Amino acid sequence: AELADWPERVKTMQRNWIGRSEGAEVTFEVAETGQQVTVFTTRPDTLWGVTFFVFAVEHPLVEELARAGGTWEQVEPLRERVRGTPLTVREEADTKEGVPLGVHVVNPVNGERVPAYVAPYVLMEYGTGAVMAVPAHDQRDFEFARQHDLPVRVVVQAEEGVPVDPAELTEALPHDGVMVGSGPFDGEHSPASIAKVAAWLEEEGFGHPAVTYRLRDWLISRQRYWGAPIPIIHCAKDGLVPVPPDELPVVLPDDVDFRPGGESPLARHPGFLHAECPVCGGPATRDTDTMDTFVDSSWYYYRYCSPHEEERAFDPESVARWMPAGQYTGGVEHAILHLLYSRFFTKVLHDLGLVGFREPFPRLMNQGQVIYDGASMSKSKGNLVAPMPLVERWGADTVRLIILFAGPFEDDIDWKLIAGDPDRRPGVHAWMGRVFNAVDDATDSDADEPEGLRRATARAVKGVTEDLERFRFNTAISKLQVLTNEMRAALDAGGGAREAASALALLLTPFAPFAAEELWREVLGNAESVHLQDWPRFDPSLVVEDTVTLVIQVNGKVRDRVEVSADIDDATALELARASENARRAVGAGRVVKEIVRAPKLVNLVAQG
Repeated sequence: AELADWPERVKTMQRNWIGRSEGAEVTFEVAETGQQVTVFTTRPDTLWGVTFFVFAVEHPLVEELARAGGTWEQVEPLRERVRGTPLTVREEADTKEGVPLGVHVVNPVNGERVPAYVAPYVLMEYGTGAVMAVPAHDQRDFEFARQHDLPVRVVVQAEEGVPVDPAELTEALPHDGVMVGSGPFDGEHSPASIAKVAAWLEEEGFGHPAVTYRLRDWLISRQRYWGAPIPIIHCAKDGLVPVPPDELPVVLPDDVDFRPGGESPLARHPGFLHAECPVCGGPATRDTDTMDTFVDSSWYYYRYCSPHEEERAFDPESVARWMPAGQYTGGVEHAILHLLYSRFFTKVLHDLGLVGFREPFPRLMNQGQVIYDGASMSKSKGNLVAPMPLVERWGADTVRLIILFAGPFEDDIDWKLIAGDPDRRPGVHAWMGRVFNAVDDATDSDADEPEGLRRATARAVKGVTEDLERFRFNTAISKLQVLTNEMRAALDAGGGAREAASALALLLTPFAPFAAEELWREVLGNAESVHLQDWPRFDPSLVVEDTVTLVIQVNGKVRDRVEVSADIDDATALELARASENARRAVGAGRVVKEIVRAPKLVNLVAQG
């Protein structure tokens, strides 16, 4: 699947930001003026439940309709106040405020006249800036209707049970059920009827099926110096004229005046501002806005592939060699800006034949952040933790290990919980002490390395390698701790551990580079740096388990464990479970009605009676 290696939450955030919605556009008519108003709805099957109509305050018809309805004096203050409220605040607001426009809108499906309102909860940025309100089946419409004493009409009833009395509703009903009071569609199942209703609207001339997007055009101009200049010349005679290709790129001057002035510093730079019109040769001015820097970050990685290319933005052959990126790692805060824009740019470049792929970053990982006491660290909160005192006290490797071992890479970690007391010796620091002792003891022993330790070393190499590929640094460190314990046990039993010690130093390198270097050169006596060595390999035969533990359950509870061959088949595993005295005792006088076998690890007997 496309973007299979992306976090699901990032894909969901992008889908929601794009906001693709399927439904229908329906045309209503203002009864008093005859003007037509189009709305978009994802639920045309609820059209028969419309009891009022609402416009966004910015809708172009609001002033005209309010004047026609005699309510402009009440509407104007609301419009001016709401216009000064940021969109993000309005999206979050839980307001039931609204003012009647004094006019009515005719519902095309039943000819009913319903009152029209203007209200802040309808946003011009979504849909058409006007909504048909169905309070029985939309919570915000329901709350608005109750606040303004407007009727509520149920048009989708549950398939079973007593019909709902609208007067007794305390919240909007779900959409799923059977359509009622809906003319030719009574008895149709909803929402399965949506496509049928949309097609009927088109047949009747009331509307048509439609798709809308929450996404809007990207305004890229910025009134600041830092950014790519917009290559446009403003000429009094010829209007907006593109800068000729042979004069590109337009270069920013480096002697601008950055004093505050309410305009771009470029507008105060005569050498940059004044230019000659490419068409008529007369005096003209350059555009002094610059592009949003997200424009640059949307394609910089292509330029990186051939940074010295003089004739083109990038060399397609170099891009084909280096892109798409093998791995992208970044914060989730980039999910719906940089990462979305980068995908858009790449799809355009692909359609133009400039790149041979549609996704720039097929593999994405979001790292978590280090927080303190449940909150992001910041100066204003006074919860910053300076790392250098910890580094000076316990070492850089220890601080790095604390962070990597604390939890999954993509999760936030709370420093107060994992290392709240800076004077207390961290657990990973104590473990590193055991690592040095074990490796040092291994160099003093000439004994043979026991088979069990050789297998443990192979398992560690395999497991840590796989964990690194999956960004599971915490479990990789856990495997190194297990190998440390296996080494200590082998040494204490009189065995050797030289190969295990070398492997441990190599595996430790990505997590604790300074300690690994000291172990490799000073303790193990190697001449070259550990960072110049090949990654360790393992013998696959050493990680194959000869025996495993078969867990025998009765009704999901563990009743017995049996050591079995790793290649045992289902029939043999089931036979062992049936023969288990503990399992037979648990079944007792009951009867086994189901046998679940997952050889070689599990058999579960489901019993009744």
